[in-house]
Amino acid sequence: MRAVGFPNQAHSVLVRNWTNFPVPQSLYKARSSCSYADVRPLHKKLRVLSALSRPELPAKTPKIPDGSWEKVVAAEKAGETVSVTVRALNKGGLVVSLFDVKGFLPYNQLASGTAQPGAENALSYLVGKTLQTKVISVEAEKGRKDFVVSEKKAQQSEAMRSMKLGKVMKAIVRSVEEYGVFVELVDLPGVTGLVHKTELSWDPIMTVDSVVKTGQLVQVMVIELDAAKCRLGLSVRQTQPDPIKVTLETVQWGPTRIVLPEIQQLIDVLKALPGVVEVRLGRQATEAKIASQELVVYLTKEMPTEEGFDAVARLGNVVQELYVAAKVVTKEEARALLARAVQLSR
Repeated sequence: MRAVGFPNQAHSVLVRNWTNFPVPQSLYKARSSCSYADVRPLHKKLRVLSALSRPELPAKTPKIPDGSWEKVVAAEKAGETVSVTVRALNKGGLVVSLFDVKGFLPYNQLASGTAQPGAENALSYLVGKTLQTKVISVEAEKGRKDFVVSEKKAQQSEAMRSMKLGKVMKAIVRSVEEYGVFVELVDLPGVTGLVHKTELSWDPIMTVDSVVKTGQLVQVMVIELDAAKCRLGLSVRQTQPDPIKVTLETVQWGPTRIVLPEIQQLIDVLKALPGVVEVRLGRQATEAKIASQELVVYLTKEMPTEEGFDAVARLGNVVQELYVAAKVVTKEEARALLARAVQLSR
């Protein structure tokens, strides 16, 4: 292809760099009569064609050492506390590495003692340091492998290790949902748990927001605890006296008319347990204002005899007496037998 004469060297180089594209004859002019305005339309066209003809380079994915990603996934499943090294900071959080795999720690998942005002500049001292965290999510898609960690969750997990089932604590209601409320423990700031709506009140006919409000101080009992995975189940209801226990002596007893299917299932399970000879129905009562949202069974105050013991099953607003003929010696043995039957009947 012939070189084109242009007013200056820059314009000449402009066209010679695209030697694969034909230059119209109308632009083969003498240097003195050619201006950049003459080739400007061609300049734009060549730039577009050049961009379209460039090969698209595949995105580079960092190579992950063999077995390292599997270790990250295993740590997430087991709820392990792991040490990550901070490699860099960006607008959203910290770039970290775990088992030589790059991950991310969002700013809102930093522990309260680590997070400081001033965003990333104030946290530059963390680069090169290690933090105790938990892997809270992993994702492998289209060749990419990403994970997110939380320092806040690791701190909560450590605090929960001191807790025990049945412990009663004070908590503040942080949010109210249709299915229950989330509360934060007063003595363990940052540790939150769920009170399911069935554990809010003994009254089955209620709405969550009619029982508690955001910001309200409540007493809760620990009924479910998994410190490794930061799962905490709490109950408001079980910190209060069971109204049916309080009023068992005053309920209006009558003959058994209809046995609820769930109570019949309990009876069938009891009859199949070792040591149980017979289960007979006793009296029945209906309490309009007192109800149980799930099947519960109580041992009566009388001590078990060689012939067996008495129990009370409750579901909804129905209270059913049961006579269990079984060879038990102590109340603890009788309670264990009933607990086993309830578990198997669900």
